[in-house]
Amino acid sequence: MKNTLAIRRHPAQRAAGFTLLELVVAIALFLVLGLAAVQLTQRSAGVSVGQQAQSALNLTIRNVAAQLQIDLMNAGTGYFPTYDIPGAPLGVTVATTSNAAYDTVTILSFNSALVAHPSAALDTTTGSITVTPISPATPSKLAAGYSGAELMIFSDTVNSETGRPYITTFPVKSASAGTSTVTVTMTTANSLPTPSTGACTSGTWNTDPLQISTGGANDVGVDGNTYCYLLTTFDTTDWVLITQSITYSVNASNQLVRTANGVSAVIADNILSFKVGAMIEGGSTFSYIPSSYSPRNIRALRLSFLGSSTPDPTNPFQNTLDGGHYRIEGASIMVNPRNLSLHD
Repeated sequence: MKNTLAIRRHPAQRAAGFTLLELVVAIALFLVLGLAAVQLTQRSAGVSVGQQAQSALNLTIRNVAAQLQIDLMNAGTGYFPTYDIPGAPLGVTVATTSNAAYDTVTILSFNSALVAHPSAALDTTTGSITVTPISPATPSKLAAGYSGAELMIFSDTVNSETGRPYITTFPVKSASAGTSTVTVTMTTANSLPTPSTGACTSGTWNTDPLQISTGGANDVGVDGNTYCYLLTTFDTTDWVLITQSITYSVNASNQLVRTANGVSAVIADNILSFKVGAMIEGGSTFSYIPSSYSPRNIRALRLSFLGSSTPDPTNPFQNTLDGGHYRIEGASIMVNPRNLSLHD
């Protein structure tokens, strides 16, 4: 009879594997670690998106500030060939809109290639004038340039107290070229009864889309008295110019728009505020929408604006203004249009 011996396996020889409990614990650990990794990734992605939005907003604000500075620094060029009187063409006008958070600033210059004289003594209250082009301008070129334009007429003499000429401005309704002259019909005739001396105290200026007379169409003379610079009568030695303008304004979509001679371009989105303050000659403080000032007395401007990044509801960041999921950044710049101080 054979003895049967039981064979015992050494523990190291057991089959490899996990128990059910070990597997459950491992799965739980992997779930915890995976969830943490996902949350960390999501948070990092949110931070990255926020940083990109902040960078884009910074770039937008810088671009706006640079563009405004360039345009405003060149405002109010006070001369054109053959005639040099600082302060003749006005430099900057400022106006508010129905939305108190937004102002409008307009920078004025003119087309020095299309210049004319009145063909005869004229009165702008009649609604039409006849002008004679100055070479190299021709009647046909002048009539084409007048189409849809706004004209400015200013005198070749200056007020002895203010040292500045008298002006008028109006939009053109139509212009027809003759053999040597151009007949211009105004959109609306000027009707302000402006004296040649003294302040503008009565009447209304019907044709002032560039807002030259909005803030107070008066200059202060060296004698301390006020003199109206708007006039309705001019003669053959005076000058007729085509105004060129650059306007910064905010549209209904909260976009800052730069309009140059009727052509508009959006230069910034998501603008929350755009305010323009002006300091006049001899002043020491900035006034927002001054109730009375001569635009050509402006010596410095302060422009303040707020912009925001595009709202992102998935971004956990919330601003302190209204709790919105977007970044807010502001800037304030001061500009001294050098041409406007040439008369000082």
